[in-house]
This record gives sequence, C-alpha cells and structure tokens, in this order.
Amino acid sequence: MRERIRKSFRVLMEHLYLLSWVSRVVKQFKLYLLGILALNIAQMLMGIFFSVFVKQMIDRSTTEDMSGHFVLYAVLLTVWTIGGGILGYLTSMYYVKITFSVRKRVYEAVLQAQMLKVTSMSVGDLNTRISSDSSEIADFACDVFPGLVGAALQLLVTACIVFTVNREILLVLLAGGAVSAVTMLLLRLRMMPLQEDLRQASVDESSFQTELCNNLAVVKAMCREDAQSAHLEQLYHAKVDALRKKNRFSCVTGTGMDVFFNAGYLLVFGWSLMNLHRGVVTYGTLSMLIALEGYIQGPVSRFASALPAFVRTLVSAGKLDEVTFIGDTGEMEDGEPPEGDAFRIVARDLNFQYPGRDEKVINHFHCDIEPGEIAVIVGPSGGGKTTLLHLLMHLLTPQTGEIAYITPDGKSYPAGRALRRRMGYVPQGNTLFSGTILDNVCFGVDNADEEQAREALRLADALDFVDAMPHGIHSRIGERNAGLSTGQAQRISIARALMTQPAVLILDEATSALDHDSEKRILTSIAALPHHPTVLCVTHRHAALKYADQIIRVTPHGFEYSRECAADAAATE
Repeated sequence: MRERIRKSFRVLMEHLYLLSWVSRVVKQFKLYLLGILALNIAQMLMGIFFSVFVKQMIDRSTTEDMSGHFVLYAVLLTVWTIGGGILGYLTSMYYVKITFSVRKRVYEAVLQAQMLKVTSMSVGDLNTRISSDSSEIADFACDVFPGLVGAALQLLVTACIVFTVNREILLVLLAGGAVSAVTMLLLRLRMMPLQEDLRQASVDESSFQTELCNNLAVVKAMCREDAQSAHLEQLYHAKVDALRKKNRFSCVTGTGMDVFFNAGYLLVFGWSLMNLHRGVVTYGTLSMLIALEGYIQGPVSRFASALPAFVRTLVSAGKLDEVTFIGDTGEMEDGEPPEGDAFRIVARDLNFQYPGRDEKVINHFHCDIEPGEIAVIVGPSGGGKTTLLHLLMHLLTPQTGEIAYITPDGKSYPAGRALRRRMGYVPQGNTLFSGTILDNVCFGVDNADEEQAREALRLADALDFVDAMPHGIHSRIGERNAGLSTGQAQRISIARALMTQPAVLILDEATSALDHDSEKRILTSIAALPHHPTVLCVTHRHAALKYADQIIRVTPHGFEYSRECAADAAATE
C-alpha cells in the first residue's frame, strides 16, 4: 500500500513538473493567452445570460410588447457571434505563434547539445517531437486550458441559478458531475500508456519512411522494394493497432459519459414537464432549465473531451523536456574566437568510449602538430579516425585527456565552440543544403561577396563546372544534392570550408569521390594557401601522403604518429 502511495505521489509530482514546464514555455505569450481566456469566459457567461433573458421574454410576452427586448436580444446575439469569430481567429493565430516558439526552443536545444546526445535519437523521433509534440503544447495553451477555465466558471454560475429554481435537481446533477470527475481522474492514468504506445508507433513509422527516402537508391539497386513495402505495412498495422486500442478506450468512456449526460437531460426535462402541468413553473422557466442543464453537463463533457488532450500534453511535454534538457550544455557561451593564421594542436592522453561499447575507440592518444603543418591520418575503416576529428573539434568530449590550441603569440585555448569559428571542416558524405551554390559556399561566412566565393571554388577545383551550369554560381541544389555528382558535391564542400579562411582545416575523406588529377590540384592549392593553416586530413588514398609533415596511423595497438619523410611514407603505403 505504501509503495502504491509513493508511486502515485511520484506520478503527481512528475505531472506538476510537466505542467510547470508548459507554463514556462508559453510565458512570453501570457498577456495574449489571458485575452483568449477572457474572451472564452465572456462567451460562456453570455450564453448563460441569453438563457435567463429568453426566459424573461417568454414569460412576459403574454402581457407586454417584447419587440424592443427582441431587438436587443438580436444585437447581443450578433455581438456574441462576432466575439466567437474573434476568439477563433486569436486562438488559431497564437496557436501558430506558440507552436513556432516551442519548435524554435527544441531546435536551439538540438543545436546547442553535444552531438553524441543528438545522434543517439532517431530522426523520426526528433521530427515527431518538433512537429506533433509542439502542436500539442500550443493546442493546450490556446484552446484546452482556456476552455476548461471558462467551463468551470460556467458551471459555477449555472449552478447558482439552478439552485434558485430547484435544489434537488442541482444536487443530483452536481453529484453526477462529481462521479464523472473521479472517473476521469482514474481514466487519465489508463490513457497515458495508450497514448505513448501510439506515439511510439508513429515514431517508428516516421523513422522508417525517412530512412527509406534517404536510401532509396540502395533499396532499388538490391531489388528490396517488396520487402521494404512489407515492412512498412507491418509498421502501419502496428500503428493502426495502437490507434484502435486508444480509440476503443476513448469511445467506450465517451459513450458512458454521453449516457450519463442524456440521463441528466431527461431528468431536467421530465421534472420541468411535470411541474409545468401542475402550474409550478412557467414556459420560460422550462426553456431556461433545459438550456442551463446543458451548461451544467456541458462543462463536465468538456472535461471528459479534454482528458485525451491533457494526456497528450503531458506526454508531449515530457518528450520535449528531454530534448531541451540535452541542450543544456553551455555550448553557445563560447566567447571571441582566437586570432592567428594557424594554430598548434596539442592533445594529451585522450580517451574516449561510446556508451554501450566495451572497448575504447580512442585510447591514450597523444599528438603535437605545429602551426601550418599537414597531418595525414590513415588506417582501416572503423579505427576511430572520424571520432578523433570530432574530439579535436569538441563535437565529442573525451572522458579523460586535454586538447589545447596554441596561437602564434603563445596563448593556449581549450577545444570548444570558439575554436570552431576558426576551423574549416569537410565531413564524409554529401553535406550540402538545399539552395544555391553561392548559399552553400558562403554558409560559414556572414556578408561574403560573390568574388570571394568564386575564389574558394577555384581553389577547390570547382569553378569550371559551376560556371558551366545554366545559372552558374546561382544554380540551385536540390535536396540530398540533387543535380550534382558526389565528386562535385565534395568540391563545393571543400570550397565552403576554404571560404572561412580557417586557421585549422579538417578534411575527412574529402577527396574520396574525386579523380586523381582533381585530388592533386586541390591538395596542391591547400598546401599553397598563403596563410598556411594547420591541416588534419583523414584519407585512404596515397596522394595526400606526399604533402604530409607528419602521419598518424591507426594500428591494432592504437594511434601512432611520426614525422617520417613524406616520399618514404608514400612508398611504404
């Protein structure tokens, strides 16, 4: 029993934390949300006023001319209708604003987080959190919560009016409402795992579809269209099954609530007819009670319909809080980048191990690369070469060890975001963005001009093919580099890195898709750069060894580095 109480208490505290998280997220919109709340309350109170006003008109119409009252009623009804339109407009407008605000918060968290934390999440899961979960938060803030507050006030005012007519009916209706409230509280706990199962099924489907689009060429080349279609159908059926369970639960509970509400309506209507026959109540009172019965049962119905939305909000808030938490690393607080054309790179006793792996990828690594030197990293795939580059850029953080960048004036800087402002990086694979070639080349530089971009393209041996395109440097690149070969995309990526005039240039298999002559021209251009940046180059090809000042090799015993003669190194490789 105590364990159950402790568990319930933990769940309650978790829910309160998530609600406070939602409150913090929408805090900047509080004045507008208060306006939406006020309009909700006004709309609901006017509905009650109309019920009482209509009662008065009906009861007095047999003895008085009510044309003036009817005109007033028509005017107020028009105002009420216009108010409803304004409320709908404001709700939809701030729904969009809050959705964007939450998504921006998540994007910023992803951008600030350490890369290992982000890459541990699937693309489909991130997309679901950014899109669907953000929308759930906005819907709760703009519609669900204001509607619930207005409904609660509507219930209170209506109860006071019905109390003046008949206490017994009010007590019956309120007792039924209390039973409904307790029932909803119990149902909430049952609804949450069903909602989470549906969400996970949606994530699995989205992740698979994303991977399928990204690897469409592999699927078609290996004739796996039927197999992938069958797997997609399995994921679809899993999602449908989760949706069926959730909807079945919602329908059963919703039907039960409807039966209860209809019973309340029949009670009020039957009592009114009976007392109308006895002459105890008037026709106006009959119409008012029937309308007010809806204003008592309506809020309870709204509470019931808001239950799934409330559950979805808690689930979404939990998922979004996880993303914003991983971004709490201080990465954006980097200070000014250091000055200098080239830096000395010193690494001492670096150790790194991926979570869940038994062996270290980087084990007691040391290096000392002088300013302006070209260090070539060679070795078999899977040996940790890319991981080493990510550590030196501080995209990953070593478990132990130190990395220092030393400027020409002798100042030492730790690896971090400030240093990355002085780095040029060409990763493996195609990493261009949709947009023009000029946009891509100038991605890392603010206020760059076209001539600078053309010079970077020339150094990357890309200017000739770019000028030959229909729109030259203003030609558009499609999603996943559509319209470019792999080698062309690599050369534009190299130009993007050179455009920043980096003090440290990092090349990760940057010329793997190029022919020998193109690779030679690019490496010659890099070696002849007037500011002589420090270069780290991962490669499986021999051409780069000719330019190496030192070579870092991956061996079965870890990394080894030497300053052997470049010609001898090329020969032994």
